[in-house]
Amino acid sequence: MARKVNASTDKAPPSNEGGASDLAVLHPERNVTVGGRALVVREYGFIEGLQLRTLYAPLVDGLFERTHTGARTEYEDIADLLAAHVDQVVELVAVASDTTPAFIRTLNATDGALLLLVWWGANGNFFVQAVIRRLEMARLSAGRKSTPSSSDTASEIPQGSADTPSVS
Repeated sequence: MARKVNASTDKAPPSNEGGASDLAVLHPERNVTVGGRALVVREYGFIEGLQLRTLYAPLVDGLFERTHTGARTEYEDIADLLAAHVDQVVELVAVASDTTPAFIRTLNATDGALLLLVWWGANGNFFVQAVIRRLEMARLSAGRKSTPSSSDTASEIPQGSADTPSVS
């Protein structure tokens, strides 16, 4: 049976104060002004990440190698990896900031470094998660024991056995 709810005695619904910070964790967005333009740099979504996979594959490969071999992975080391793939990085940053590679190429050193740092802040976890998945798959593959092949002798007829007598 239904009952009347008295608003003054029942608990208030939970506040949504933490909702904004939860959303920032799920889809971080960073505001930055570079080259005279205010940009919002966001993390790639799932589908967008799939569409960009060929662009970011060399970065994930490099991060995987660094992690797998125990090499340093501080930002300056990662910046070296980003510089080695500058054309892909420019496109990736352009997508995340809803701008163009041409605009990014016009930035001075200070603005360019700031945009790169902000982009990594918004998307670094995206790449780290791709590396973690790859490390986990490598670990699982290494831990898998191959299934022994069937014994050839099980299907062979033993040599020297007598013929089966026929029933007449």
